[in-house]
Amino acid sequence: MGVIVDKAAARAKALRKQFNLTVPVDLNSLLEDLDVTLIQEPLESMSGFSYVEDGHKVIGINSSDTNKQRKRFTLAHELGHMLLHPTTGVFYDNQKDLIYFRNELSSTGTDPLEIEANKFAAELLMPMDTLRKDILDEDGINITGDDEKIKKLAKKYNVSITAMNIRISYIFREQFVYY
Repeated sequence: MGVIVDKAAARAKALRKQFNLTVPVDLNSLLEDLDVTLIQEPLESMSGFSYVEDGHKVIGINSSDTNKQRKRFTLAHELGHMLLHPTTGVFYDNQKDLIYFRNELSSTGTDPLEIEANKFAAELLMPMDTLRKDILDEDGINITGDDEKIKKLAKKYNVSITAMNIRISYIFREQFVYY
């Protein structure tokens, strides 16, 4: 699993460097720079999709989702799919019918492609090095008791509190070596 995470994080870091991205990441400008078309419309049972066909890159986001930060994470996640595994995903045809190529692992949290896209999105939106510095600037964070500090960081990075909690937990987990 480590290789997948490293590949995803490395790709997100390279993208951040290439376009000199700072937090909070301006995803609309990034999509424009990458020549990706964004579609926002109601989608039945999914948060988003992406595809590349004949060189045309498209990401779709569920407009019915009212949580702006969730949409941002979904957008970054789908960009991860597009950049890391462009031959998989959802395809959108001219009649607006969806053909979704997923398997039984996709919704379980164990699908390597989904894990990779999540790791890409997390690193793109909440870069590990920047977030570590911000945590130190806050004199550390107690993940079970510093709700205001976590809310402040979530607002700064324009992500959900849940996403920030997960990212901070990941940072803390990485700090320890188990024997």
